[in-house]
Order: sequence, then structure tokens, then C-alpha cells
Amino acid sequence: MQDFLVIQEGQQEAWQKEKNMNTSVARVTMLALALAAGQAMAARCYVAPAATGDGSGDSWANAKTNIQAAIDTVYVAGGGEVWLAQGLYYPQASLVLSNTVALLGGFPGVSEAETLGDRDVDTYRTVISGDINRDDIWERFDPMGSETGTFADRGPVISGGALAIPANESARDTFSPKDTKLADNLWRVFDLAVPPLDASAVIDGLWIVGGGKGNRNASVKSGAYELSYGGAIYVGLNSTPTIRNCRFVGCYVMNGVVYYDDNRSSVDFPVFENNLMQFNRAANRAALKMRANNLTVKDCTFIGNYRNTGSGSGCIYLWAGTKAVITNCHFERNYTQHGSYSPAACISAEAASYPLIAGCVFTNNTAKGLYN
Repeated sequence: MQDFLVIQEGQQEAWQKEKNMNTSVARVTMLALALAAGQAMAARCYVAPAATGDGSGDSWANAKTNIQAAIDTVYVAGGGEVWLAQGLYYPQASLVLSNTVALLGGFPGVSEAETLGDRDVDTYRTVISGDINRDDIWERFDPMGSETGTFADRGPVISGGALAIPANESARDTFSPKDTKLADNLWRVFDLAVPPLDASAVIDGLWIVGGGKGNRNASVKSGAYELSYGGAIYVGLNSTPTIRNCRFVGCYVMNGVVYYDDNRSSVDFPVFENNLMQFNRAANRAALKMRANNLTVKDCTFIGNYRNTGSGSGCIYLWAGTKAVITNCHFERNYTQHGSYSPAACISAEAASYPLIAGCVFTNNTAKGLYN
């Protein structure tokens, strides 16, 4: 297993400069591109799950109900923003994002006078679910009894028209969707396999639940890997989208709830910022999985994630050659049960990977009988 480089937060810039002399130049270039794109991004399309207007998307009253249709409308218009009102959305196929399009959730969706300042991701939950048949239920796992632990059903994931997050029952228990209910779920809620995306493709303020078909392998590929990679979001080859202020809850997948494919040709660090990953389960290799990818994981929270077979950790897994900056993150009550190697509760890294970990907090995590 790769040794971690753990330094003080104030040394982060020196580390990045040493590892990649081009990073600062690339960031200046990307900032200029982002500013130029921002000046041209005038289109806006409104989406609400129960809208009854004309469906043009030009207001909350006439909001679209189909997220993919809104993305396509904004892209054809030259780029802009899709504003999503609170509520439950059940896409019947994986969503595809485009460059110059920003998905923004957390709007009340009740007043035409709403602005970006009215967004509240946790109060006005914009929930996008891969549970097409709407029958997922929670399963509680208690790792303390034995190596195999104990399981018990704990009610529907969606109850009364809202996401139902179960309450903790012990200091170390965790929850995930029950595998027997997941065969009809979407393989991926967002499939960003093609084309390569840059930082102008934004997913911001969404609750993504019910992604993945549980402990099942797919024989069909989308991008470089089978559909069983990336149950919530699959980020394709050489893509660097912006993913921030999102909540990934109740996803169960074979490999990586959020999966980043190889982007070694890019000198920029894609950003995964201020996200929550809670009560997700991966049969193999972690909630957030990276393959030889430069990634910044910043101000994120990982609670009650569980990896039960295969190898890797409950939260973050870095494949060989990966460079990642992991700062100011909180890891609590995550668990790894079995594994041929790298049975870490929170973070695993293969050889020749370069993780920087600074300013993070670890509490009540469990790895194959080892606790902190």
C-alpha cells in the first residue's frame, strides 16, 4: 500500500508546485476560460418536478419537468444554467451533461423573483433518484458483533414524498440500500463518459440517491468501464467537471459511487468540493474512486459509508498514479469489512500515487476489526 504524505495545511502550495510545475499556469488559463464562458452564459432554464405550465422552461410557472430536456435546451442556446426546484426527480435513463451547462439545485421554486441567494441545498432538497420503481429500502449494518456483522431492514429510502435518512442507532452502525431491491435501479444517475468535460460543466447542489444496482457486475460498457462503475456519477476519460455542494446518499454499486476515470492528459485538478457522501455502499473500492486522476477533494464529509467485499476503502480509493489533494474533510463511522488488500476504513492508495492529506478529521471508523 502507498504511504501517505501528511503535511500541515500551510505547506499545500509548496507540495503542489513540486509535484506539478504546470498547475498554477493551468489554473490561470482555466480561470480565464471560465470568465470568458461566464460572460456568454445567458441562457437559463427552469425545472420543477410537478410543473403544469407550457413546459417552455422560461419561468417556474412554465418549468420543464425533464432534466435532460432542460440540459439540452441550455446547451443548444449556447450555454447557461439549469435551475432545479426542490422535490423528487426520477429520470428513466442516465443523465448526460454538456460543457458550458451548470445544473443548480436547492431552489424553493415558488417565486419568479428567486435569485441564487435563495438557494439552500439542505432545506430545499433537489433529489434525483435512480430508483426507477421507487421501492428501495434501507438496511442497517452493525459491524460490532462479528467479522460479518448483522443486518436489519429499516424502512423505505423515500417516504411520504421525501428522502428519509435513518437515525443512528449506535456509535458505529451504518446504513445502505438493501441489495435485493436494486436490480431495477439505474446503473448510473449521471453518465459523463463522453464527450470530455471541462470545469464549465457543473453539478451543484443536488441530492443524488439510489444510484447503482448493488452487488451486480455489468457486461456492457459506457466509456472505458462497465456500467457498474460510478453509480451516482461516472466521470469519463480526460474530463474535469466541477462537482460541488452535492449530497450523495443511499447509493450501492460495485465500483465507486462517484468514479473518476483517467485524466492524466490534463494538468488541471478537477474539484470535488463541499460534498456529503453518506450511507453509500460499494462492493469494491470505495464511495469515491479515482484512476490516475488529478483531483482536489475539499471540505467534504464522509459518514457511514461501507465497503463489504473486494478491496479498497469505505470512502476514497486512489489507483496507481493518482495525484489527489484531500483537505479539510471529515470522516466518521465509515466501515470496511472484507478485502484481499487495502482494507482501509477511509482512504486507500496504490503504489506510485501521491495523496496529500491535510486538515482532516477521522473519528469512529472501522477497518476489518481496527478502529479509531
